Formats: sequence, C-alpha cells, structure tokens
Amino acid sequence: TLPALQAIRLLGREIANRRVRKPARESLIKFIQAVAPWFVLEEIHLLIAGYIEALVRGEIDRLMIFMPPRAGKSLLASVFLPAWYMGLHPHRKVMQSSYASELAVGFGRQVRALVGDQDFQTIFPGVDLRPDNKAAGRWALTGGGEYFSTGVTGGIAGKGFNLGIIDDPLSEQDAYSALAKKRVQEWYGPGFYTRRQPEQSAILTMSTRWAKDDLPGFLIS
Repeated sequence: TLPALQAIRLLGREIANRRVRKPARESLIKFIQAVAPWFVLEEIHLLIAGYIEALVRGEIDRLMIFMPPRAGKSLLASVFLPAWYMGLHPHRKVMQSSYASELAVGFGRQVRALVGDQDFQTIFPGVDLRPDNKAAGRWALTGGGEYFSTGVTGGIAGKGFNLGIIDDPLSEQDAYSALAKKRVQEWYGPGFYTRRQPEQSAILTMSTRWAKDDLPGFLIS
C-alpha cells in the first residue's frame, strides 16, 4: 500500500542520514565533506583539523595557526568551524573577528547560510536559527546559542564567547603601521580577552603573518 511504501522510504532515508550524521558530528573533516564536497582537502587541512578538534573537545584552550593567503584558512576557521561548533553546542556563544568589519560580517552570513542548509540539518536536526534574530553578523539559535562577528577594534561590550575566533587581525596594508598594530594589541587584552565565558572558553587565532610584531607575535612574546 502507499502508506507502507512511504514508511519504507522514510526509514531508508533515516538510515542513510544516520550514516552521514555520526561521522560528521565526530570529525570536522567529515563535516566539511558532508556540507561542502566542493572544498578540496589537502594534507595541511587534515593536520589543522586535528588541532581544531582538540580545541573544540577542550583538550587545549588556545590555538594559533599561521598560513599563507588563499590556503583555505578562513573557510576552515571562520565558516566551517563555527557552524560545526554550534551544531555540537547549540547553547554556546561564538564571537568571530577579522581586521575589517565587512569581512567579519561576511563570514557571519556564510555561517548563517550553512546552519540553515538542509545538509547541516541532516547532521544536526533541531539546531535551528531563531526567526526573530537573523542579522548577518548577529544571530541566535533556538537552543540559546549566539553568533556575533565584528571587526578587530570594534565594539564588543556586553558580548561574550565560549569560542572566540580571530581570523587575520592585521591586513597586509597595515603591516608597517605601528599605530594599527598597537590598536589591535590594545583591543585584544582589555577587550576581546575579557569577553570569555567563565564556565568554558577557547580561542583560535588563524593568521597570515605580515609582521613580526603583529598580534600573534605580541602574544608569543
């Protein structure tokens, strides 16, 4: 009968979904393969994903990764990671920063689109966007999680994070600007760093190094 055939189809679809769901929840790489099969994974991405997974699991709480331009670092750090993290922890907060506010908001738009995509919903059913809070750089989940993106040195008062992502805090054009580097350093300490949630927090800095005394250099020193 028709109802029986529909039930069989639904069961088969659910079995197929489960085969995708568990690996994609446990592995960032499997998640990327499920939601973005077009992304070309290289050996360096596999290595980076291992460290990012350790950060998400709480095995480490500070991570800095340095890569050249056009190596896929922003997709990893600022698009795939926050989406995966919020799928795993739909009650937590993510803050993402880049040297330009337009760039940061653009990442927020991509993450929001990914969370609303059917492939994401297959992996994390029930993790939905709040319909009343969906601005590109500032949106929330029905589970209570929040996403906020801003430019480095931008206002973050009243915001907090469980996962803080800093993606290229310094542009190539500001590599020789002592003032620009000082502003980033001053923003990080009394600003970004103080926004950590007390119960749990992790910080990832993904950057192309344009100067020895940029933010990563300052933190290392």
